[in-house]
Amino acid sequence: MPHLISLRHLLRIALMYGGCVLFLAACSGNSAATSQATPTAIPPPVIAERPAYKVQRGEMTNELQFSGRIAPALQQELGFASDGRVAKVYVRRGDAVTKEQLLAELQSGQNEYDLRRAQANLKIAGLRLELARLQNPQNSEINRLNVAIQEQEVELAQIALDELNASYSNVRITAPFDGTVFSVSILDGSPVEADQAVIVVANMDDLIVSATLSADEMSLLTAGMNVTVSPVGGDTQTAQGTIRSLPYPYGSVDTESPDGSVQVDLDRSPLELGYNVGDLVSMSIVLEKKTDALWLPSQAVREFEGRYFVILQDGEGQRRVDVKVGIMEDDRIEITEGLAEGQVVVVP
Repeated sequence: MPHLISLRHLLRIALMYGGCVLFLAACSGNSAATSQATPTAIPPPVIAERPAYKVQRGEMTNELQFSGRIAPALQQELGFASDGRVAKVYVRRGDAVTKEQLLAELQSGQNEYDLRRAQANLKIAGLRLELARLQNPQNSEINRLNVAIQEQEVELAQIALDELNASYSNVRITAPFDGTVFSVSILDGSPVEADQAVIVVANMDDLIVSATLSADEMSLLTAGMNVTVSPVGGDTQTAQGTIRSLPYPYGSVDTESPDGSVQVDLDRSPLELGYNVGDLVSMSIVLEKKTDALWLPSQAVREFEGRYFVILQDGEGQRRVDVKVGIMEDDRIEITEGLAEGQVVVVP
């Protein structure tokens, strides 16, 4: 009997222990299920709105902008007509020169005394002719023949001098006009090639702004157009000017530029304005100006294969619209066809 009671007691304990284990497992399972049923929410992606712009009216200006330099209006590059070695350079940069003044010469077999002798012979012949014309009686046959002989003597002396000058012309550089030596790039003893520019003579009393433009740009210009000239750096004043000349075929015969550049006159002397020869300047010319033009910001207009279009906001929807454009500024574009004032476009 005691043994039976012991077995019953043990069975009751086992059942109580198993119930506790099942209860704990159930509690643990409910906690895991609850944790999996409430995951962290992921926010939806933010879709950025495309910028929208309204077609407006305002002022539009078409400007041609380019750069140039302060330069003499008249300057000429000079060189020798033949190869050789420099015998003597007679001038330096900044020297004032007169027309036909000798600037430099090459080493040669020419004798300078021969040239001076030919010049003297021409003067003597001229004086003898003058004397023959003064002899009396002036209407005599002897006097007439004497004058004729002396005229031929003058002609022969002139031929001799011309021959020497022709031989010297290949080995000498002379000033083409009164002016100032702008630059010299040779020294005594330097080797030079034929037609190599070695000396530049300029008229420093007449300074202009010189610019080199493309053919398309020059086709937009005419002599007399107003130009705004601004310094590139420095404290020099902004000035107003006008186009003096353009190269052929863009300038007329009277306004043709001699060196292929666009020449601009300033309303005051460049030196008075604080400019120096060689200074770089920025120039702008107003080609066209409109005060009541339709326009959009540049970023609102797209171009594809030479055609322009916008995305027009049409109610709740959007559609592509082809447009024609006019003046183009840095930050805005004129719309000449395809849109009306107040319409809204979005950036594609």
